[in-house]
Amino acid sequence: MALSAVSAAVEGRLTAWSAALTGRPPVRGLNTQDAETPADNSAYLEVHYPVSTSEQISMGAPGANVWRDEGAFRVLLNVESGSGVVGALALVDEIAALFRGKNFDGVRCFAPSQPVIDDRNDAGGWFTLSFAVPYDHDIIA
Repeated sequence: MALSAVSAAVEGRLTAWSAALTGRPPVRGLNTQDAETPADNSAYLEVHYPVSTSEQISMGAPGANVWRDEGAFRVLLNVESGSGVVGALALVDEIAALFRGKNFDGVRCFAPSQPVIDDRNDAGGWFTLSFAVPYDHDIIA
């Protein structure tokens, strides 16, 4: 499993997007000091890795076979409750475009899902929109 390579590539791409323009929400890292929710209720992003499987796709070359990890990562945009969804959905569209059909750092991304909007999105002071991006990543081992 190459989750370390996949998570570094995905979060690096998302962090670079976030830092490119003022006003874009920051990425809240996995198990880092910046993992606290913003005290000022400003928007922020999270990434989860809920599913991944590995499979050997070549044989006969010990130590040089191709292993393919397939899975999906989930991007969560958290905005202040009551701030509306128009701006949040525009950000989701922009973020999804970062990954749709893209290849970067050995990660191949496919079509992102659409975010579900229902009463589960509202969680206290936050309104969360999430979508999943299927991917695969090959390693030689």
